[in-house]
Amino acid sequence: MVGLYHPIKGELNIFPIINWLHRAKIICALPKIKSNGSKDMDFLLFEPSCSMKQNAFDVLEPHNSEIVIPDIIIVPLIACDLKGNRLGYGHGYYDRYIAKARETKKEIALIGMCHEGQISQVALPNEKHDQKLQFIVTDKRAIQV
Repeated sequence: MVGLYHPIKGELNIFPIINWLHRAKIICALPKIKSNGSKDMDFLLFEPSCSMKQNAFDVLEPHNSEIVIPDIIIVPLIACDLKGNRLGYGHGYYDRYIAKARETKKEIALIGMCHEGQISQVALPNEKHDQKLQFIVTDKRAIQV
């Protein structure tokens, strides 16, 4: 099961990957921010025919779908480095989700998807709660961290 994201703000377009995964009959999930004000999210099953709803960040999310924990999560980012550190949009949704999900499912692979120019040649700041990438895939290459 692969957790993906709906690209925004110039993020790498992963819709071809989503379409390929569906054709290959691989189960996909998309994040949904919890509406209880907790700044938490879940991953919900995603099918091309499922009902979608726009959230407060103008991101489409599955609506009325089953909550799941993916085996692989393709993580959006603003920048990353070759040590697996990533910068997101600063809200911590993914770091909180991954830390909590790993309490149940220890082995969750994190893949950062970005444009080649988003890889920093210097180490990015990181904090104890930050979840590191195991792989980086750009529009030019794939890197195991």
